[in-house]
Order: sequence, then C-alpha cells, then structure tokens
Amino acid sequence: MTKDELKELAYEYELTRENISEILGASIHTVNSWFEGRRNISRIKARHLKEYVEGSKGTFIITSKEIKIQRQKLGLSQSELADCIGVTIRTVQNYEAGETIPKSKYSSLQRTLFKEVENSTFNKDENQDKSISSQLENIQDALNQIVLDINSIKIRLNKLEVANKS
Repeated sequence: MTKDELKELAYEYELTRENISEILGASIHTVNSWFEGRRNISRIKARHLKEYVEGSKGTFIITSKEIKIQRQKLGLSQSELADCIGVTIRTVQNYEAGETIPKSKYSSLQRTLFKEVENSTFNKDENQDKSISSQLENIQDALNQIVLDINSIKIRLNKLEVANKS
C-alpha cells in the first residue's frame, strides 16, 4: 500500500493516524512514517487495515488492544482464551501483539466470542458452584448415614453389655 493509498483510505473512513496506530498495534511514529512515505506499510498490516475498514461496513474486527483489554477484564489468561476460542496460545499472543488479527470469516464469531466467553465463564462458575454444592450435599448425606450407623452400633453394644451383665 502506498502512502497515497493509505491517505485515501484514512480519508474515506475518517481514520486518524492515532486510529490506525491502535487498529494495527503500531506506534504513532511508525504510522507517521507510512504517511510521510519514509517507510512502506507491510502487506500484512495493509491487509489488516483493509479488513478492519471493510469490517466497519458490517463485519466486526476487534483490535489487538481490545482483545487484550477484554481478556484481562474477564480475568482470562492467554491460554484460557485460546481454549475458549479453539486456537493456540501463540495465535492469541499474535492477536494481542497486532501481528495477526482474527480472519474476516471469524470476525462475527470474535464479537460473539467475548459475549460467549463472559457468559460461559459465569456459567462455568455457576456450574462449578452447583457441582460443589451437590458434592457437599452428598458428603453431608454420607456423614449423616455414618452418624446413624455409629448410633445404631452404640445401641447394639449397649444391648450386648446389658445382656452380658444379666
């Protein structure tokens, strides 16, 4: 992507240099060098930017910064997020570093993902609470049965002692 194409894209989608920096996970210095023609934007970054602006027409693209912030807000490790969305931890690391972004075909999934991750995390906690509660009830029932058995044994022992004394 040439500097002129970059400027045209920025103008068309009303993107500031700061927006582009955030979208691509690049420093403002790097973005400025692209706009001034001192450096060329890589094909990967150009593709990401195009996917992002195309996403703004209806497909959701999440930025690297947003991925990390949302993951941390949910209290998930990179590994846990990777498990939730079915990718490797390296993929999540690449997302957060801005080296790769979720592919366009997964864009809607990504938007849903963060709602699903949040819901599944809470559901997981609720399910764990129910499971723990159920286990505690089972333990309590078992302890109650043990107490009944002990009391029954004590009664039999007392009867035997009484019978032996007579």
